[in-house]
Amino acid sequence: MVTRGYFETLSIPLLAGRSFDGSDRLGTPRVAVINQAAARRYYADQDPVGKRLKLGGPDADEPWHEIIGVVGSTQNRGLERPAEPEIFGLHEQLGGNQNQLFLLVRTEVEPRSLLPAVRAAVAEMDPDQPIYAIQTVDEAFASSMSSRRATTLFLTVFAVFALILAAVGIYAVVSFTVSERTQEIGLRVALGADGGRVRRLVVRQALLPVLIGAGVGLGLTVPLGAGLQRLLFQISGTDPLTLGTVAALLVGVAAVASFVPAWRASRLDPVEALRLE
Repeated sequence: MVTRGYFETLSIPLLAGRSFDGSDRLGTPRVAVINQAAARRYYADQDPVGKRLKLGGPDADEPWHEIIGVVGSTQNRGLERPAEPEIFGLHEQLGGNQNQLFLLVRTEVEPRSLLPAVRAAVAEMDPDQPIYAIQTVDEAFASSMSSRRATTLFLTVFAVFALILAAVGIYAVVSFTVSERTQEIGLRVALGADGGRVRRLVVRQALLPVLIGAGVGLGLTVPLGAGLQRLLFQISGTDPLTLGTVAALLVGVAAVASFVPAWRASRLDPVEALRLE
């Protein structure tokens, strides 16, 4: 149940037909606007504009409404749920007594700066009308997303710590491996291996288990991605670009973590390395 200007105020696009205008009022035939989700479900192969509908069962004693337009769908049940079919009726035609109405104000200035003017305008129409639950659209959106944001922040912090631990672990393991292979590396250098070849050898051997782990992880995202889908909006739990970026990031961190001990190994003095027991 809306009034004229509702779709324009919320920037909901008109896709077909027309919106409510001055010709729609109490006493004229009732009209309705449906969203795109309703048009796809109930009029998949037809143009819904001009058709009639009514609420209730086939025998319901309700007046018919002519569909005059189709607007874009909005997600009123949360970002994780698909848009549902909606029918918009004109408040002036539907009448009845409502104990709660929402006033939507569109402005190009800071929204809360208009509160005195809005209160004065409502008081001028009805001094006894209470005004409550005042929110900007950004505040309403943030409130609806608070639990999701908390979960996302927790997962982000956990992921960052996991990435740091992985980098430290790789660095420690590669450093230990290089120290254990000091004589071998010294012998390679003594036989003519240059620093670049030594670095590539160390980094390649360090990256091999990382690449295997990344491949296993990518394989596990297919069954696990469905469980993460409810935390995502307009992106798949198995989005190739995201998974590819994350895998590349992990391999890059591993390469950086292994390069430092590889660089140290390439600077070993072969004579000193061969003397070590």
